[in-house]
Amino acid sequence: MKNRIKQIRKDSGLNQTDFGKALGLKQSAIAGYESGARSPIDAVIVSICKEFNISETWLRTGEGEMFLKRTSSEEIMSFATELM
Repeated sequence: MKNRIKQIRKDSGLNQTDFGKALGLKQSAIAGYESGARSPIDAVIVSICKEFNISETWLRTGEGEMFLKRTSSEEIMSFATELM
């Protein structure tokens, strides 16, 4: 899972500090997850998936698609939310 968390962060163009802020975590927690020294609790995994539109199955196991499919309405709502 450590490599997948790092991949999400890098694909999002965020450093560990900003990735952590998006999740309400400190940079040291993200560093621990990426190094494998710490394992994220279920609540953190769910937060990562919701914040970055990631499949929980993919994050936990590496199986399936990384990103969840969104309907066009969901895409528009997400874009509008980001603008505000």
